[in-house]
Amino acid sequence: MPTFIIDCPRCKAKVGAEHGTYVDRSWYDDDMGEPFGERIVIGKCPKCTLILVGRAEQITFAGYAGEDHDTFRDVVRVYPEPPKVFTSERIPEP
Repeated sequence: MPTFIIDCPRCKAKVGAEHGTYVDRSWYDDDMGEPFGERIVIGKCPKCTLILVGRAEQITFAGYAGEDHDTFRDVVRVYPEPPKVFTSERIPEP
């Protein structure tokens, strides 16, 4: 079964959550002049079985600007109790 990495608030650790399902949404942002997309994933912690929901922004789009595949950023938990995170486009990914 596929997994995704996400913070589990009960286990207080990053876990490889068992992938349940996901939904993708993408559109063309006319103001920015480029596409935008996101993926919502649902799964459960393999240790405590807590249901986890996360969101990942899409950074490349298949067929756009010569890209072969869709690529997404790391999953950030949105349920339960989203983590308090400072995000900025000026801070590089780890």
